[in-house]
Amino acid sequence: MEINRYLFCTAFKGTEYTGWQTQPDKRSVQDAIEKVFHQLYGDSKLSLMGSGRTDTGVHATNQYFHIDLPEKFDIETLIFKMNLMLPGDILIKNCQIVDESFHARFSAKSRSYIYYISKQKNPFRQNEVYVFSKELDLTKINKACKYLIGEQDFKSFCKSRTNNHHFRCNVTEAFWVEGNQGYEFHVSANRFLKGMVRALTGTLINVGLGDLQPEDIIEIINKRDRKAAGRAAPADGLYLTAVEYPGFNIKNDNLE
Repeated sequence: MEINRYLFCTAFKGTEYTGWQTQPDKRSVQDAIEKVFHQLYGDSKLSLMGSGRTDTGVHATNQYFHIDLPEKFDIETLIFKMNLMLPGDILIKNCQIVDESFHARFSAKSRSYIYYISKQKNPFRQNEVYVFSKELDLTKINKACKYLIGEQDFKSFCKSRTNNHHFRCNVTEAFWVEGNQGYEFHVSANRFLKGMVRALTGTLINVGLGDLQPEDIIEIINKRDRKAAGRAAPADGLYLTAVEYPGFNIKNDNLE
C-alpha cells in the first residue's frame, strides 16, 4: 500500500483547548483533528505531527501538521469534509503533498507570533485579546526589544516546569506597534520555549509602564531565572501566525 505524506495548515481558536498537543484526559486541538481522520479512514492509529506546541488558550491563524495517509485523494474534497466534521473553532485552510523526508516540526525554519492588546473591553472579542487600558511607552518597549534579538539563553522567560534540553533561541524579529484599538507585539524566532512569548509580553509591559528600563532586559536574560522576569500575560491575546519552511510554497495568510 502506497503511503503519502501531506502537510496541512489549520487555524483555531484555542479558548476551549489545553493547547495543540495531545495530553492525557485533556481536550486538545490535535485530538479533535485526529478524531476526524480516524472517522474518515477507520484507522484509530493514524496520528499527526504539528509544527510545535501552543499553550492552553492560545490561538493560531496558521498552524501546520503533517500526516501519512494510505491513499491519494482529492484535496479539496477532503478539506470540505473535514471542515464539516470539525468543531466550529477549528478550520482546515489548505493541504499539499510533501516528500516523506519532510517533518512539520523539524523542517520549520522559524515561527512567528502576534500578541494583541485592546485598550478597551469589547464583548465581541472576549477571550481573543488581552484588555489592558493603561498607556504604554512604545519607544521604551521597542528599545528593550532590541536586546532580545539574536541567539541567547531565554530561560528567564520559560515556565519552570519544562523538559527542554536547552533554552537557547534565535530571535530574529521583535517589535511593538500601536493601532486604533490597542497594541500588537510581533516576535519571530527559530524556536520558542513554553510560555516564552507570554512572559516576554508581560515583562515588556512593565518596561512600557516605566517599572523597568529597557536595559534591564539584559540583566533579566543573564540571570537565567524565571523570577527575574515579569508576570506572564494572559493566553487570550496570543496567536501563532506563521511557520516558515525553506523551499516550500507556504502562504501564511491571516483570517479576518
